[in-house]
Amino acid sequence: MRQKIMASIKRTSIAVVLAAGIAGHASAQARAALTRDIDRATAQPVNGSCLASGVNPGLTKCILYTVPSGKRLVVELVSFLLASDTNQSITQILVGKSDPNAVNILIGTGVYELAVPTPIAQSATSLYAGTQSLRFYMDEGDLLAGQMYYTGGSNYQQAFSFSGYLVDK
Repeated sequence: MRQKIMASIKRTSIAVVLAAGIAGHASAQARAALTRDIDRATAQPVNGSCLASGVNPGLTKCILYTVPSGKRLVVELVSFLLASDTNQSITQILVGKSDPNAVNILIGTGVYELAVPTPIAQSATSLYAGTQSLRFYMDEGDLLAGQMYYTGGSNYQQAFSFSGYLVDK
């Protein structure tokens, strides 16, 4: 009798283990279906950078990329290195869609404000550096631009870079 009970417990244990394994496998499949496939053939990795400098306080945008015809751009990461006079400060950092006819990036749909980091002072220049993970989309013909605004001074420099991928529309 004891052997029958032990055999029954053993079969039940095996059944529970198998059921848990199948359930675990099924839920793993469900999770995999919900994640994005970054290795799909239609995703074309892309990155770009730009540099703008001058003597006017933040009046020049920096164009990073123009989205090609028939494509959609997915921006995932933006980095910047900005410089201003030490007696001035950066007040705003913008990245996103820009009107090709505007001198500045205009705040609105498709424009994102990045956090202004604490500056690192180096002789007569303050440096601001940062990287921010973002996810936004741009359509064919859109210009991706970056721009800083600061309180004035005689010199500034702004460098932006991004990474993401293109997909067919």
